[in-house]
Amino acid sequence: MATVGTGYAQSTAAAVDDAVTIPGRWVDHHIEHPHPAWISIGWREHDPHHTGARAALDLLLDPRYTETYHGPPLDWQSWSAYSVAGGPHRSLAALGDGTRGIGHTSATSAAVILGDGTILADTAGSPSLTALQGWLDQWEQAGRPDASWFDVSLVPYDGVDLPGWDLRITAAPGK
Repeated sequence: MATVGTGYAQSTAAAVDDAVTIPGRWVDHHIEHPHPAWISIGWREHDPHHTGARAALDLLLDPRYTETYHGPPLDWQSWSAYSVAGGPHRSLAALGDGTRGIGHTSATSAAVILGDGTILADTAGSPSLTALQGWLDQWEQAGRPDASWFDVSLVPYDGVDLPGWDLRITAAPGK
Protein backbone atom coordinates (compact mmCIF):
# COMPACT_ATOMS: atom_id res chain seq x y z
CA MET A 1 0.00 0.00 0.00
CA ALA A 2 1.17 3.47 -0.77
CA THR A 3 0.16 6.44 1.38
CA VAL A 4 -1.99 9.04 -0.36
CA GLY A 5 -2.95 12.08 1.69
CA THR A 6 -4.65 10.79 4.81
CA GLY A 7 -5.64 7.44 3.34
CA TYR A 8 -4.08 4.77 1.24
CA ALA A 9 -4.02 3.63 -2.36
CA GLN A 10 -3.95 -0.04 -3.15
CA SER A 11 -0.92 -1.31 -4.99
CA THR A 12 -1.59 -3.35 -8.10
CA ALA A 13 0.35 -6.00 -10.00
CA ALA A 14 0.33 -3.91 -13.20
CA ALA A 15 1.25 -0.26 -13.62
CA VAL A 16 -1.61 2.25 -13.58
CA ASP A 17 -1.51 5.72 -15.12
CA ASP A 18 -2.82 7.58 -12.07
CA ALA A 19 -3.44 5.62 -8.87
CA VAL A 20 -4.46 8.78 -7.02
CA THR A 21 -7.31 9.68 -9.41
CA ILE A 22 -8.71 6.19 -10.06
CA PRO A 23 -7.47 3.34 -7.83
CA GLY A 24 -6.42 0.10 -9.47
CA ARG A 25 -8.90 -2.04 -7.51
CA TRP A 26 -12.39 -1.93 -6.03
CA VAL A 27 -13.72 0.84 -8.26
CA ASP A 28 -17.28 -0.06 -9.17
CA HIS A 29 -17.92 2.74 -11.64
CA HIS A 30 -15.89 5.63 -12.98
CA ILE A 31 -16.09 8.37 -15.56
CA GLU A 32 -13.16 10.11 -17.17
CA HIS A 33 -14.80 13.15 -18.80
CA PRO A 34 -15.21 15.98 -18.24
CA HIS A 35 -13.25 15.26 -15.02
CA PRO A 36 -12.31 11.90 -13.51
CA ALA A 37 -14.72 10.65 -10.85
CA TRP A 38 -15.23 7.21 -9.30
CA ILE A 39 -17.12 5.28 -6.66
CA SER A 40 -16.32 2.20 -4.59
CA ILE A 41 -19.37 0.57 -3.01
CA GLY A 42 -19.58 -1.94 -0.20
CA TRP A 43 -22.60 -3.68 -1.78
CA ARG A 44 -20.93 -4.71 -5.04
CA GLU A 45 -22.02 -8.36 -4.73
CA HIS A 46 -25.60 -7.08 -5.20
CA ASP A 47 -24.66 -4.93 -8.20
CA PRO A 48 -22.96 -7.27 -10.71
CA HIS A 49 -23.58 -4.98 -13.69
CA HIS A 50 -22.55 -1.82 -11.80
CA THR A 51 -25.84 -0.08 -12.64
CA GLY A 52 -26.41 0.81 -8.97
CA ALA A 53 -22.87 2.15 -8.61
CA ARG A 54 -23.37 4.24 -11.75
CA ALA A 55 -26.65 5.61 -10.37
CA ALA A 56 -25.09 6.39 -6.97
CA LEU A 57 -22.15 8.24 -8.56
CA ASP A 58 -24.55 10.22 -10.76
CA LEU A 59 -26.52 11.26 -7.65
CA LEU A 60 -23.33 12.46 -5.93
CA LEU A 61 -22.09 14.36 -8.98
CA ASP A 62 -25.38 16.29 -9.10
CA PRO A 63 -26.49 16.49 -5.45
CA ARG A 64 -29.88 18.06 -4.78
CA TYR A 65 -29.07 18.71 -1.12
CA THR A 66 -26.01 19.99 0.78
CA GLU A 67 -25.40 20.89 4.39
CA THR A 68 -22.43 21.57 6.63
CA TYR A 69 -21.57 19.08 9.36
CA HIS A 70 -22.45 20.71 12.68
CA GLY A 71 -19.92 18.89 14.85
CA PRO A 72 -16.35 19.96 15.55
CA PRO A 73 -13.97 20.00 12.56
CA LEU A 74 -13.83 16.60 10.91
CA ASP A 75 -10.94 14.28 11.85
CA TRP A 76 -10.68 12.59 8.45
CA GLN A 77 -8.31 9.80 9.54
CA SER A 78 -10.53 8.81 12.45
CA TRP A 79 -13.72 9.07 10.38
CA SER A 80 -12.19 7.07 7.49
CA ALA A 81 -11.28 4.19 9.78
CA TYR A 82 -14.46 4.29 11.87
CA SER A 83 -16.76 4.43 8.86
CA VAL A 84 -15.58 0.97 7.77
CA ALA A 85 -17.91 -0.32 10.50
CA GLY A 86 -20.79 1.36 8.67
CA GLY A 87 -21.69 -1.86 6.98
CA PRO A 88 -22.25 -2.98 3.43
CA HIS A 89 -23.59 0.34 2.14
CA ARG A 90 -20.44 2.25 3.05
CA SER A 91 -19.09 3.92 -0.07
CA LEU A 92 -16.10 6.01 -1.02
CA ALA A 93 -16.35 8.45 -3.91
CA ALA A 94 -13.99 10.82 -5.66
CA LEU A 95 -15.88 13.62 -7.33
CA GLY A 96 -14.88 15.44 -10.49
CA ASP A 97 -13.28 18.35 -8.63
CA GLY A 98 -10.84 16.04 -6.82
CA THR A 99 -12.68 15.97 -3.50
CA ARG A 100 -13.36 12.65 -1.81
CA GLY A 101 -16.26 11.65 0.34
CA ILE A 102 -17.25 8.71 2.52
CA GLY A 103 -20.82 7.80 3.20
CA HIS A 104 -23.82 5.61 2.44
CA THR A 105 -25.14 4.72 -1.00
CA SER A 106 -27.64 2.42 -2.63
CA ALA A 107 -28.92 2.17 -6.18
CA THR A 108 -31.52 4.84 -5.39
CA SER A 109 -29.96 7.16 -2.78
CA ALA A 110 -26.56 8.58 -1.88
CA ALA A 111 -24.96 10.76 0.79
CA VAL A 112 -21.31 11.43 1.62
CA ILE A 113 -19.37 13.74 3.88
CA LEU A 114 -16.34 15.47 2.37
CA GLY A 115 -13.09 16.26 4.17
CA ASP A 116 -14.15 19.88 4.71
CA GLY A 117 -17.35 18.81 6.50
CA THR A 118 -19.70 19.39 3.56
CA ILE A 119 -22.41 16.75 3.30
CA LEU A 120 -23.81 15.97 -0.15
CA ALA A 121 -27.02 13.98 -0.66
CA ASP A 122 -29.55 13.22 -3.34
CA THR A 123 -32.39 14.82 -1.29
CA ALA A 124 -33.02 16.23 2.18
CA GLY A 125 -35.11 13.14 3.00
CA SER A 126 -32.63 10.66 1.56
CA PRO A 127 -32.40 7.27 3.30
CA SER A 128 -28.64 7.45 2.69
CA LEU A 129 -28.47 10.84 4.42
CA THR A 130 -30.31 9.41 7.43
CA ALA A 131 -27.87 6.46 7.57
CA LEU A 132 -24.83 8.76 7.23
CA GLN A 133 -26.07 11.05 10.01
CA GLY A 134 -26.56 7.99 12.23
CA TRP A 135 -23.01 6.81 11.52
CA LEU A 136 -21.63 10.27 12.31
CA ASP A 137 -23.57 10.34 15.60
CA GLN A 138 -22.19 6.88 16.53
CA TRP A 139 -18.66 8.05 15.68
CA GLU A 140 -19.06 11.12 17.90
CA GLN A 141 -20.49 8.96 20.74
CA ALA A 142 -17.48 6.64 20.42
CA GLY A 143 -15.27 9.68 21.04
CA ARG A 144 -13.81 9.97 17.52
CA PRO A 145 -11.50 7.02 18.19
CA ASP A 146 -7.87 7.10 17.12
CA ALA A 147 -6.00 4.21 15.51
CA SER A 148 -5.52 2.36 18.82
CA TRP A 149 -9.29 1.71 18.90
CA PHE A 150 -9.02 -0.60 15.87
CA ASP A 151 -7.53 -3.98 15.11
CA VAL A 152 -5.95 -3.86 11.65
CA SER A 153 -4.81 -6.79 9.53
CA LEU A 154 -3.91 -7.58 5.94
CA VAL A 155 -5.56 -10.66 4.49
CA PRO A 156 -4.76 -12.29 1.13
CA TYR A 157 -7.26 -11.66 -1.65
CA ASP A 158 -7.35 -14.09 -4.55
CA GLY A 159 -10.82 -13.45 -5.99
CA VAL A 160 -11.99 -12.51 -9.45
CA ASP A 161 -10.41 -9.06 -9.25
CA LEU A 162 -6.65 -8.52 -9.22
CA PRO A 163 -4.91 -10.68 -6.59
CA GLY A 164 -3.40 -8.85 -3.66
CA TRP A 165 -4.18 -7.93 -0.08
CA ASP A 166 -7.25 -6.50 1.62
CA LEU A 167 -7.08 -4.27 4.67
CA ARG A 168 -9.45 -5.38 7.43
CA ILE A 169 -10.32 -2.95 10.19
CA THR A 170 -12.46 -3.93 13.18
CA ALA A 171 -13.12 -2.45 16.60
CA ALA A 172 -10.61 -3.74 19.10
CA PRO A 173 -12.12 -6.14 21.67
CA GLY A 174 -13.74 -4.30 24.55
CA LYS A 175 -14.09 -1.02 22.64
